[in-house]
Amino acid sequence: MGFLAAASLFIFGKQPTQVQAAKKSSSSLIIYFSKTGNTARAARQIQKETGGKLLRITPKKAYPNDYDATTRVAQNQIRRNIHPAIKTKLPSIKKYRHIYIGYPTWWGQPPMIIHTLFDRYNFKGKTITPFTTSAESPMSSSMPVMRRLAKKDKAKLTKGYRYTSNSGLHNFLVSIGAVKRSKKAKSSKAPSQNQTPATNVTNPTPTDSKSLVVYFSMSGQTQRAAEEIQRLTNSNIFRIQAADPYPTTYDSYAQRGDNERRNNIHPTIRGTILNWDQYSTIYVGFPTWWQQPPMIIHTLFDQYNFSGKTIVPFTTSMSTPMSASMPYIRQMAAPYNATVLNGYRYTGDNAGLRTWLQGLNLIK
Repeated sequence: MGFLAAASLFIFGKQPTQVQAAKKSSSSLIIYFSKTGNTARAARQIQKETGGKLLRITPKKAYPNDYDATTRVAQNQIRRNIHPAIKTKLPSIKKYRHIYIGYPTWWGQPPMIIHTLFDRYNFKGKTITPFTTSAESPMSSSMPVMRRLAKKDKAKLTKGYRYTSNSGLHNFLVSIGAVKRSKKAKSSKAPSQNQTPATNVTNPTPTDSKSLVVYFSMSGQTQRAAEEIQRLTNSNIFRIQAADPYPTTYDSYAQRGDNERRNNIHPTIRGTILNWDQYSTIYVGFPTWWQQPPMIIHTLFDQYNFSGKTIVPFTTSMSTPMSASMPYIRQMAAPYNATVLNGYRYTGDNAGLRTWLQGLNLIK
């Protein structure tokens, strides 16, 4: 639902460009492309779990650091079916039986450098397990491309995994028979890889706080950001839910969300925010859908009077920057002459979230 629908949660320093051996030998190889570090984190966790070897592939011509420029280059590659050259020296894969291939999901598919990887290697007889990093696109969106690539090489393709947590990754690896279940994993049930359970709290516990965190969350990412903001600011909290609930499957709620956007439908919100007038600062959180807030955020501004309030927006897109949604928030706030502060794209980095709030003088 965004541009590069899988930029990262974490940014790392120098990353390996050649095969990096694990402490124990293995017949598995973990090949990955990572633009900003999140896929690298997932790859390293797979290495830790399986004892495989790491191979990070990088393009011969590096992507720009600027987001918009990277978007243009990547989109052009997809449209023109350009397979960018790989800079990394590729070793023989003859001894490896199991190949993990990781990438961020861009426009619902693997980046074109993954096509280059299949151009350079013959994966015949190998077992391929794809994994991706995206807060918006499910693993299923890029599987058709991976199936075509694997079928061409007569390779076996297992189900894939969208990395969301180490415990979820462990359970996935157990499910494909790559590792044995750990004692810790046996004692706790991990959330689904595609959707982290979210609480069904509608009204906040009443306090005399002057700030309110109001958020819409489908996968649980925005909820995590909202709860951290609540903790740091001692705010009340309200979870926006549609009176007509969104479907739980990605394809279904994506279709509905797109229809709402195209037809300017403002879905009804279930429940009421109590004591609205007591709040002077409103934190408004949402996932970025099609480079803008979901239409249910428009409903929030339709339903409540933001006059005299300070609006603090935050989003949880893994790729689309906060700046993409800011014009929409400002437009919604304009009729109320409300103050809109600089927003924040939450990437799982609580320290970064704290720094942002401190920079706005909202916390010490």
